[in-house]
Amino acid sequence: MKSILSKDKIKGMLLGAHAGEALGATFEFGPANSLDNLETEIIGGGPFDWEPGAATDDMDMMMCLLRSLSSCESFDHHDLARRFVDWYETEPADIGSTIAPALAKMSEGKNPLECGNPSEVAQGNGSLMRCAPLVLFYTGDELERAAREQCCFTHGSKTCQDADILFLQSLHDCFLGLSKNEVYERALKRAEYLNKELFEYLKTIPDLEWENLPTSGWVKHTLGAAYWALLQSDNFEEGVVLIANKGNDSDTCGCVTGALLGASYGVEAIPERWLVNLEYREEILEIINKY
Repeated sequence: MKSILSKDKIKGMLLGAHAGEALGATFEFGPANSLDNLETEIIGGGPFDWEPGAATDDMDMMMCLLRSLSSCESFDHHDLARRFVDWYETEPADIGSTIAPALAKMSEGKNPLECGNPSEVAQGNGSLMRCAPLVLFYTGDELERAAREQCCFTHGSKTCQDADILFLQSLHDCFLGLSKNEVYERALKRAEYLNKELFEYLKTIPDLEWENLPTSGWVKHTLGAAYWALLQSDNFEEGVVLIANKGNDSDTCGCVTGALLGASYGVEAIPERWLVNLEYREEILEIINKY
């Protein structure tokens, strides 16, 4: 892990992702709540009857990646594949429709870099939701390479890979202390040369009203929701509450939004009442504090 990074922002990113996931898990697959009736507490429940603060597939897979990077001090394909397969074989309650067949192939010994669905139709958010720890160990061209390879474990689509890269670069910008407008503008400029589809969508984000903001499992919608929350809110709690209450793929959109806002505002901005019951809180802090 790069020692120059702020531990406050690292904790903010990882615990922010966890908190956003836990808040949104209650409303996964459901309709949006009304703006005058937003849930601001982590209460659990939802379609999988989660305990308050329990990890869903988002944080389960992110922790596989964080543990692997921390243990190996690098992106080790075989170590990460083993951890993903071990998790898959526990028969998790919630697992993405693109991820499950990829991990099934991995469990049969196939090269993990060849397991992800390469179709541009398969543009889900299952890699975006877990990729944040890569920014703790890589920058620049190395970050882009690691992002593409990690994504290919389950999502071979170039659009999914490009979305991961944009997100990771934005997390790095947050660590550098850039303003929320600077983070968004830099992401838009990168998207313009990296992926026209993502660029065309992301440039519409500042003008979207909350009621019209998509929070589906489509990777561009999940990424867009995070940038929208960054731009339209003034603090961590406000932004995450607005996204988590949107329903649809609210746990993953909450997770990605929580990571971005946590990296921007730092861990002190996350309400303690949210942090206290997070399943992986102590393990995350233990991993970060050893560096």
